[in-house]
Amino acid sequence: MKVDSLERQQAEIAACKTSELLATQGWCLWRCDVLNGEVIRIVDEDIVEEAPGGPPVYSIREIETLLELEVVDIRLIHEAKKAAGARITGVDAKAPIPLGSNRGGVVDQNMY
Repeated sequence: MKVDSLERQQAEIAACKTSELLATQGWCLWRCDVLNGEVIRIVDEDIVEEAPGGPPVYSIREIETLLELEVVDIRLIHEAKKAAGARITGVDAKAPIPLGSNRGGVVDQNMY
């Protein structure tokens, strides 16, 4: 997807505001188009575990990891975060996804 100059400028402004809020209060809220307008909390790495209830919590490291993924995968991860407070520990884009499995790599038990 080609990013035009306006989108790039908006992204740079959002990144600056996010950095300022993380530095002053340790967190900020984002409304995400990729997640159909849902709100997420971006938190400082040091307070991820302490973040109280509310919108799903993402660390900066997790956001950087998501940038490598397709939209469908980002949405699946988001659902896992909402349902179980899951954390992103890494992405292995080269890992094969077995036939008959879901995109998360969990094998369909009916396959065998």
